[in-house]
Amino acid sequence: MKKWQTYFFIATFAALLAGLYYGDKIFFMAFIVFACIIVYALLYNIIILATFKYTQSITPPSTSKGQTSTLNITIYNNSPLLIPYIKIIFKTPEYPLKGRFMETTKYLMPFKHLSINKNITCNTRGKYPIGIVEIQVSDIFGLFIFKKKLSEKDYSNEMFLTIYPRVLQLPKLPINPIDMKGLYNKGILATDESVTTSDIREYQCGDPLKTIHWKISAKFLDIYVKNFETSSQPQVLMFMDMQHFDLIPIWKYEIEDQIIECSLSIINYLLKQNISINAIMYNKNRQSIQGRNMKNFESFFIYYRLSHLKVYSLWNRF
Repeated sequence: MKKWQTYFFIATFAALLAGLYYGDKIFFMAFIVFACIIVYALLYNIIILATFKYTQSITPPSTSKGQTSTLNITIYNNSPLLIPYIKIIFKTPEYPLKGRFMETTKYLMPFKHLSINKNITCNTRGKYPIGIVEIQVSDIFGLFIFKKKLSEKDYSNEMFLTIYPRVLQLPKLPINPIDMKGLYNKGILATDESVTTSDIREYQCGDPLKTIHWKISAKFLDIYVKNFETSSQPQVLMFMDMQHFDLIPIWKYEIEDQIIECSLSIINYLLKQNISINAIMYNKNRQSIQGRNMKNFESFFIYYRLSHLKVYSLWNRF
């Protein structure tokens, strides 16, 4: 296209010089035709940009690693002119990681609209800006390419895609089994004093009658027992070293995600076994997260904190 532009403007300038040198009307007529094409091409692009409209959305706006989100872009041509060339440049999660945009080239008939659906594979956790950044349009002669940075406009509404880490369901861990029932029974039978109830679960063979929650059992027509918080409840300490390490950026993000996902999966397993957890993270500062049961995890207290953990010297992904 650049060669065609160069040849066209050389021909226009040559027609003008030939008309001035020889004085023949044919050269002036050629120059006028070329000049009219240039003016027409300029007005063509201005009208296209002035009437250009678009909508965009991301579905779903938040997901977990390994899943796929879809960027939906709809462009509208509200002018009576054909758009022979339009390049749409948009952001994906690869931009902050690799520093490059995605782009697609289309054409659009007068008074028509076009939908573009881009599937985005969610590979790294974080909150990423998503959507159209810039459009480029050209006239039917290919003389000019006009650009419009949509992200800098006041009406531009920047969207974000939030990617959370995965939580793997571990079948087992090499941890010695702890007889929690014996600890509960010993504490309950030794004294009649009240013990704090942590949660309610269905009855299992061997549960003492004193642990039955009679009101809940009568309401749901099934036997439910109480789980109690006792001072003898075991606790697991987990240490996470999140300090700076010298690797290329993309490897840093992948290693960081592996640390977060492994920690969340282990915490999820331990809390399901009614084992309390104290996760201690060493970063620029020391941080600590504690959980006693699955309510702490499912209420997004632990999951949210670890998902949004900021790692020193790495890009702030949330």
